[in-house]
Amino acid sequence: MPKIQYSIKKRTITEAYITNILDKEEGKPGHSELFQSSFDIFISDNVDDKERTTIILTF
Repeated sequence: MPKIQYSIKKRTITEAYITNILDKEEGKPGHSELFQSSFDIFISDNVDDKERTTIILTF
């Protein structure tokens, strides 16, 4: 999975794992008719401290 640097709550998380929801649900490249992809970002700097957010990317 791709890794990015993501800053949240004034701290830098060095690993954020991105999975494409549409790829999982539809088995397709992940783009809707409006070329929007929805991604889950799992942000974790240790096992017990994990936050999750969903972003929409428009192409």
